[in-house]
Order: sequence, then C-alpha cells, then structure tokens
Amino acid sequence: MHDPTEGGILMGLYELASAGEISLAIDRDAIPISEVTIELCAAAGVDPLRIFSSGVLLATVSVEDVESAIDDLEQAGIDASVIGQVAAAASPSVILDDVIIDTSVRDEMYPLWG
Repeated sequence: MHDPTEGGILMGLYELASAGEISLAIDRDAIPISEVTIELCAAAGVDPLRIFSSGVLLATVSVEDVESAIDDLEQAGIDASVIGQVAAAASPSVILDDVIIDTSVRDEMYPLWG
C-alpha cells in the first residue's frame, strides 16, 4: 500500500512499481476522479494524476483477493476501484495511455506556486 500525496497518483504508482520491481499497466479511465477536481485541473492546466492526492491509498492485491478486498472496503464506506494490473518486469515502470513511465514524476502543482 502507498499514500500518493506528493507527486500524485502517478508518482505513487511509480513508487509502488519501484518498490516491487514490477510493471503496472494502468487504465486511466478506471481511476475515480471527482468532477470538481477535473474542472479545477483543466482550469489550471494540470493533469489530475500529477497533483497532490491527499486521502488516496494505492494498493496491490492478488487477483484471488481483489473481489473480497473491494467488497470489504465498500462495506466500510470506502470507495475502491481496480485501476490496472501488475506484471513482472526487468525494471520498474508504469504504463499509462500507451506511455511507459520509468522515472520519477514531477508534481504539476509546484510551478503554479512560483
């Protein structure tokens, strides 16, 4: 599990991939993002996957346990989604929108504070 606060969901995914020496194939459309976040990010010209993501938790769960993990979280009142798949890899990476990310991701909020 990982809290992807600084650097956003994309950096958190890369950190998970690095820690596990795995590749993560992510479906952007499966990631729940609130409408207000989408609108604010569009107005600021930033990617919602590359900004602070306080309150989010990323976890890798075995295929056999995914359904029960989702059910348990939802019974506890916690929204949860399957956003991708884990694969063995020679080097850590995140595959998103057919782009391979194999280095740290910069949080897009920092330049807005300058």
